[in-house]
Amino acid sequence: MKQFAERLRDERGIALVVVLLIAVVVAAISVGAILVSSNTQLVINYGERETILQSVADAGLEKARSSVNGDKTVYPSMGYTTLEAGVTVQDASGTTIPGVKRWLYVGPTGITSGQYGVFGSAVSVAEDQAGSKVVRRLEIVQESFAKFAYFTTIEGAIVFGGGDVL
Repeated sequence: MKQFAERLRDERGIALVVVLLIAVVVAAISVGAILVSSNTQLVINYGERETILQSVADAGLEKARSSVNGDKTVYPSMGYTTLEAGVTVQDASGTTIPGVKRWLYVGPTGITSGQYGVFGSAVSVAEDQAGSKVVRRLEIVQESFAKFAYFTTIEGAIVFGGGDVL
């Protein structure tokens, strides 16, 4: 036992080993911190990309609704119509959003007899080059002009209370 204790005291370079071990521990902590921060940046980038895709899909719904309101022939009596098929998308300033494409579809859904109203759907699909997709759906209701009709058995001017005349 005495020889062992003397050998430990005579060992030179133990300080070097301890310093190297501490350096390895510090390096491991540094690498861990770098990996955590890079993962955080990836999550932030993904969130930004998802927000862009959601905005593109929502804008597509508005475009589809505007198309149907502006041109009644776009809306099919059955099935669906493809308004856009994998087109590139531009932002509000007219700049193309890189790697993003959009598909737009419109068509009747539900009961199409008109008994409970005529309902349709607009579907917008936005996809980026990484394969992330956002799908949005908007219900469209076809309103009848008949809700403004007024039926009477009296011919001539129709006078309402308040002085309104038809």
